[in-house]
Amino acid sequence: MCEHANVTLLATLLQPSPDVVECFHDVMLVTGGRLIFHGPREALLPFFGSMGLAPMPGQSLADFVQEVLASPQDQARYRVPPPALSPSLPPPPPPPLWSGRKWISSKRMRRVFDESEIGQEMAAKLAEPPYTHPLQGLSLRKEQNGARTVNMWLTVLRREAVLASRNKAFAAGLFQPARQVLLTGFLLSTAFVQLKHNSTNDANLFMSVMFFSLMTLFMTGFNFGPIYCNRLPVYYKQRDHRFYSPAAYAVASVVMRLPEVVVQSVSYSVMVYFSVGFTMEGGRFLLFLLNMLLAGLNSVTTFTLLSSVMRNESATQGIGAVFLMVSTLVCGFPIAPGSIPGWWIWMYWLMPMGWGFRSLVVSELTSNAWAPLDPKHPDGITVGLATLKLRAIPSDFKWVWAGYGMVAGMSLLQVGLQVLALTYLGPLRSSSAGPEYEHEDDTDEHAVGRTSRHLEAPTTANGNDNDNVNGFGTVQLSTSTSGAAAATVTTAVLVGRRSTGKIPALPPPRTCWQN
Repeated sequence: MCEHANVTLLATLLQPSPDVVECFHDVMLVTGGRLIFHGPREALLPFFGSMGLAPMPGQSLADFVQEVLASPQDQARYRVPPPALSPSLPPPPPPPLWSGRKWISSKRMRRVFDESEIGQEMAAKLAEPPYTHPLQGLSLRKEQNGARTVNMWLTVLRREAVLASRNKAFAAGLFQPARQVLLTGFLLSTAFVQLKHNSTNDANLFMSVMFFSLMTLFMTGFNFGPIYCNRLPVYYKQRDHRFYSPAAYAVASVVMRLPEVVVQSVSYSVMVYFSVGFTMEGGRFLLFLLNMLLAGLNSVTTFTLLSSVMRNESATQGIGAVFLMVSTLVCGFPIAPGSIPGWWIWMYWLMPMGWGFRSLVVSELTSNAWAPLDPKHPDGITVGLATLKLRAIPSDFKWVWAGYGMVAGMSLLQVGLQVLALTYLGPLRSSSAGPEYEHEDDTDEHAVGRTSRHLEAPTTANGNDNDNVNGFGTVQLSTSTSGAAAATVTTAVLVGRRSTGKIPALPPPRTCWQN
């Protein structure tokens, strides 16, 4: 069909029959993340034969290719011993490639392919300059990503919304902090009811409420760290294929948390502000609400940044917990700014929680609702201003706006750093990401020893072997075109399988098809 229609067909088939494999011209063999063969289908068996490997009688090509690459034990079934020759004959041929080795790894097979005639021909073709055409600029895309900027950002945002709406576990993980925030707001609203504005003790109680409020909102992004880390592997694949830019992903991850932050901040502010008895002025309530919004936003950007850098949920939450502990310690309430040691005071000026707390207390304690410190002098300093002076907190109202600007600026900086981390960092290499027998050195005794234990099937209570074998395997068949004239060529892509279980005894010797 492809030859007559001069088209390119890409097909993926599972466990193809020998008749289907016979329809393909070329075979592309991929295993362990390496391309170890790409050439005519008729040359595949001679390629393995040159290494001393051959299929069993009557075995199909696809089954042989999958099993010979699965494990050292599987590969041992297909070894062909060298023929016994008389001493009077000429010198025997060199021993097979597997001689003296536990198995032939994918890395060594790739070297054999590079040294083969087919591999050298392919390398020579790749070394040639690419085909060009005077009008290729009219058809080739020049954008870095697969979509234009506006469409790309809208697509990523739409995908985030679909994930939140379809996946119940994902949505529950997002809105779990909201329940915690509302519970904390309820506890504060019922524990501090209509506080007075008459003494420094009242001022300390108000600062306690403001401190707990900030600490609650700064915990908003804590539970989002594991969700963000679990989605990074998919992001890295899409980034490498240039589906969208890191900036689009970073901004979308933050924007999709804004509805949650808004709901938490508004409900918490309404619940706490009027119940506790803060100054009943509309402007000061809006300042309190804006402070809660910025605190929740900064929490989201902080934990998304940590997740993009650490790329591990346990490390993200561990370092995030330490960061929150230090922020809480030096924010200005547990230790007054005037009592923080000189070698720690720089942390006070760097932590967003410190700027947020200073903004809150200056906004509230500078109001006219506070009674004068000395009743005999009604026009004198108020209790609120005296409390600020006692704790060495500046009382100028400009610190309210400075706090908002600093927290918002730090949030934007964290988004920028997250974009850099998503651009230049990749997935962490896990020691348990793949089978232990996929070792760089196929002569390593310890690596293969671990393989034997990994592949050994469990036994039942009565000592009988377990016949169940668990594993997975795929065979991908595709067609492609090559050459300037676009001559149609069908290509089969075979991907090796992995399995666990007992390996039967070695088969009797077979004849090997050599090059």
